[in-house]
Amino acid sequence: EINTKKEAILGYPNIVTIKFYQKTNIKASSLSLELPKGDFTLKQINQKDYYQGVYQVTELKYLLIPKKAGKIHLVAKVKIGFPNRELDPFGFIVTGMKYKSVMDSVDIDVKKVYNGIVGDFNISLKVDKDKVEANKPINATLEIRGYGDLSNVDMKLDIPDVTIYDNKPTIKTSIKDDNLYTIYQKK
Repeated sequence: EINTKKEAILGYPNIVTIKFYQKTNIKASSLSLELPKGDFTLKQINQKDYYQGVYQVTELKYLLIPKKAGKIHLVAKVKIGFPNRELDPFGFIVTGMKYKSVMDSVDIDVKKVYNGIVGDFNISLKVDKDKVEANKPINATLEIRGYGDLSNVDMKLDIPDVTIYDNKPTIKTSIKDDNLYTIYQKK
């Protein structure tokens, strides 16, 4: 079972929850989850296992960040392996695995709201000197912190009559409060 919002905003993280229910009296010896690749980033937040009635539930939570407007067809496919014992044509017992696949899918409509960054951010610009002499360098650091995706952002400082030498940005991401938290720094 896949649970998520049916509409998303381009560049803004959306929580996707995938649940797999297995009866407690049936024991699978292997379980693998196949997720699609596409015009989005998928980052796992957490996984938890619990019991609900006669079922053991495996719940996986992801952040899905769309990179392109349009439709996303998200398919979760679970491959389950069960121990299997059979007789071969010569009467020998052969042990192995028998596999079964289970799928669920959902369509997500990704809308482009506007050009730019989507999220909740704090922006700061720090310099290493309070006074500047003509033709002497200063160091400036641009920092953006907050909830949202900045992985495809490259900010440029544009100051008239000033030569600017900038570095590539450093971008660190983590999961905070079940959302994508990003720190973007450029010197």
